Amino acid sequence: MIAYLFAGFLLFCVLFDWVFMQRSQRRLLKFIAIAFIGAAGLSLAHEHLQFVATLTGVGRPVDLFIYICCALLVRELFLGRARDLEANERLTELVRSLAHKDASKIAPTQTQRT
Repeated sequence: MIAYLFAGFLLFCVLFDWVFMQRSQRRLLKFIAIAFIGAAGLSLAHEHLQFVATLTGVGRPVDLFIYICCALLVRELFLGRARDLEANERLTELVRSLAHKDASKIAPTQTQRT
């Protein structure tokens, strides 16, 4: 029962992201959706997931799934931090260019008054 709820939740997340995500990012969404749908399919077929867990040296299939999710979360943490730093740098450059443009408009009028 939990596996079906999990699969339904994943489907909902993929559809939600598909509707609200920009077109340029949908390619990545397709890859992530295929990976998670594959994971949901493996969670429904317990014997196959047990085989993969044994093959990788992990004792239980649940542990394998948790390790994979933790790795993906850490990856997203680093990518999110990199995106945040990049956005801050772009914002700083934009503010600097606007300040420079405004300063160049104001400076000639002040010199004319003196």
